[in-house]
Amino acid sequence: MNNFTIIYRILKTLNTALDCPEPDMTRISAEQLGISPIKRDNILRLMQEEGLIRELGITGYFDGVHYVDDSQVHITFAGMQYLQENSMMKKAANLAKGIADTIL
Repeated sequence: MNNFTIIYRILKTLNTALDCPEPDMTRISAEQLGISPIKRDNILRLMQEEGLIRELGITGYFDGVHYVDDSQVHITFAGMQYLQENSMMKKAANLAKGIADTIL
């Protein structure tokens, strides 16, 4: 799966979780996303560095191993904007594809 598709799925899940008093974080687990735990943790860390999410707990150990705690992670306003912009781009791409299919 494309990394940007994974980011979109995580943000969409976190955006939906805004309505829940206790969000189900298993929906963004490595297993649910179909990727390795290491890749998932690295993507979450990158998302936090870019300001798309917040409250991701990262603990680094001397041997280089990192523990990522996603129990308190939330989407940010920038994350919501990313979702909105990419949703509009996806719709535009689908519309363009539909027009091209109709013409051909």
